[in-house]
Amino acid sequence: MSQTPPNPSPSASPSQAGEPRFRAVFENIGVGMSVVDRDGRFLAANAVLQNMFGYTSAELSEMTFSQVTHPDDAARTLELYRAMVERGIDRYQTEKRYVHKDGRTVWGNVIVSIVRDERGEVDYSIGLVEDITERKTAEAALRESEQRYRTLFQATPTGLLVEDDRGFIVDVNHAVERMVGRDRGELIGRHVSVLNPGYEHAAQANIDRVLAGETLCHEVVNQHADGSDRIIELIETRISLPDGRPGILVVSQDVTERRRADQALRENQYRLDMTIQGANLGVWDWDLRTGEVRYDQRWAGALSLVMVDMPATYESWAATLHPDDRAETLAALRAMLDGEAEVYRSVFRLRKKDGRWRWFLSHGRIVDRDAEGQPTRVVGILQDIDETKRAELALRASEKQTRRLAERLQVLLGELDHRVRNNLAGLATLVSMYAQGKPEVRQFARAVEGKLMAMKRVHELIATGDYRSVEFEQLVGDLRGMFGVSPGAWCVTCPQLWITPRQAAPLAMVLHEMLTNSHKHGALSIGVGAIDVVGVIEAETDDAVRVRLDWKEQGANGTPPDDSTGQGLQLIRGLVEFDLRGASRFDFTPDGMRCRLVVELDKPKHV
Repeated sequence: MSQTPPNPSPSASPSQAGEPRFRAVFENIGVGMSVVDRDGRFLAANAVLQNMFGYTSAELSEMTFSQVTHPDDAARTLELYRAMVERGIDRYQTEKRYVHKDGRTVWGNVIVSIVRDERGEVDYSIGLVEDITERKTAEAALRESEQRYRTLFQATPTGLLVEDDRGFIVDVNHAVERMVGRDRGELIGRHVSVLNPGYEHAAQANIDRVLAGETLCHEVVNQHADGSDRIIELIETRISLPDGRPGILVVSQDVTERRRADQALRENQYRLDMTIQGANLGVWDWDLRTGEVRYDQRWAGALSLVMVDMPATYESWAATLHPDDRAETLAALRAMLDGEAEVYRSVFRLRKKDGRWRWFLSHGRIVDRDAEGQPTRVVGILQDIDETKRAELALRASEKQTRRLAERLQVLLGELDHRVRNNLAGLATLVSMYAQGKPEVRQFARAVEGKLMAMKRVHELIATGDYRSVEFEQLVGDLRGMFGVSPGAWCVTCPQLWITPRQAAPLAMVLHEMLTNSHKHGALSIGVGAIDVVGVIEAETDDAVRVRLDWKEQGANGTPPDDSTGQGLQLIRGLVEFDLRGASRFDFTPDGMRCRLVVELDKPKHV
């Protein structure tokens, strides 16, 4: 490859000389190929090299090899080229980086050969460049992966030990060093039995079992460098070592303190059992991993149940709670599990076997967690507080009833006093008005009687409703009954409204007066007419609601009365303005009366 074609001209490259065989190799070889003069300028570059660098042949002809060489490799490349020229070396091979036209780095395996002229001077050089970017990228990724593995291996808080198929230690992490009190240099290359002298035979038996495909989970007693015995929990499994040989990975954890704590817990449990038995408490134990809930006999006895009747899971226990207590009880339990509360405490009712509900007080605490810190076990106690709780509830109910009766009595007395005085004043005004405008005694008496009957029915409704409020639909129904009007003749469509005792009488008087007018002059006077009343809520606040009532008569088929200044109309306007805090508008047509009432109704405090 470094030889020149036959009889080339001293100043011409092989491609310029046009040697056919060289040209065929130059264009068809599977790697990048270039011809560079003694000053480093490209005389020719094949298609592979052009694609590798991203430059055309014409662009490369204006460049030197230094311009496509990565800056970090430029000095070393120049040094190799000078050594080849000055020391008479005809070729060199190296791996180096190039800079693609788009700026990315391209790795190449480079072979450069020098062609000299008849005097031995450098005429030109031929370069072969194999693109090894993918291999270099993979090598870098592998190194990074190995570094991550090494970092994780050493940083893992759990002990990790690797041994070969003969039981000799290949590698350990820092956790193992701390666990046995020896550094890595003291352990690498030594047999694992060094960690628990006297157990060589057992260690070899375990090695054979793991190499045969078995995963072992067991505990051993290792000797710490300080002379103390440590209880180590081991998991041993087969792996492949980097050289292809079978090996063993040992995952270890020092459980000495846990075992001591277990022993102390067993002793404490005995003392606790004695205390619970003396206090007549029930105990429950909830395994969050399986959902199983276990109970002692005292719990079952408190509920008059045998053990087989007790719910065996959290879900079935939750289902036995009283419906009124379930949400609060489960929320308190969830708060503890989520770390929002240190302990769980709740008062709730459970159903006994005979169907009766009984009050209990329960306390609970998380007693075990997994490696991630998530709770795995909750233990609690149950105490029967039924008698105390029922006495407390009875006392609260008595106090609440007393307060409620006192409040209602006060409101009733005030309301009755207010309504009696207002109604008497209204009645006096009414009698005075009719006495001046209606000389006929009988007609006057009937008018007064109608108003008094309307007031009487309203007060009866208020009394029936315990002096709280009256539903608008009920008020309309009573007036319809008083006048003997069928629902089809007086159709009222309105959202549900509750009228306070203070406004019920004025509203009833308004509707009574309008019905009276319709009987005398309007749609109800001929027996075939009809009245439509449509109510719409225009606005609403926390204390009041503004309602629009549109009264529309049809079928009167008569001459409309000139009643714009009549006493009945004045009474309606006065009641609407002062008692109902609103306004009214009337229009008398041959078909009947049209009226729009806009009133502001108080929202009752009690419905």
